Amino acid sequence: MKRLIGWVALVFAAGCSQIDVKGIVREEGTGEPLPGAAIRVGEHTTTTDLTGYYELEVDEEDGEPQQVHVTKAGYEAFSEQVAFDEDADEIFQDIELQKAAVDPNNPALPQNENPQMGEDHDDDDHDHDDKD
Repeated sequence: MKRLIGWVALVFAAGCSQIDVKGIVREEGTGEPLPGAAIRVGEHTTTTDLTGYYELEVDEEDGEPQQVHVTKAGYEAFSEQVAFDEDADEIFQDIELQKAAVDPNNPALPQNENPQMGEDHDDDDHDHDDKD
């Protein structure tokens, strides 16, 4: 019985190795690095530094693909499935974020960040007190 428990522990430990995911987050089109972008893989999170660089140690999950999520205010969220090579110690994943579309009612805010109107709210149904 002790031998079985030892093998189960060894297999479990081998299947849960760590892998470093690294890269640079840039603005699509300009290639400018984006500091302060949030990166999440599973339950592991980090933020890019001033050069847009990030490094995150994640569980390998037995070679199963995992979702990489990236967010930054003023940019469209990014999500992509990445397959981890069981033999690799690290993976380089550079990411480009698109600028968020601007809300025509308030050009200072992207459409998905308008606090007065909320998501997908249409303000055309309300009476306006416009004076000509």
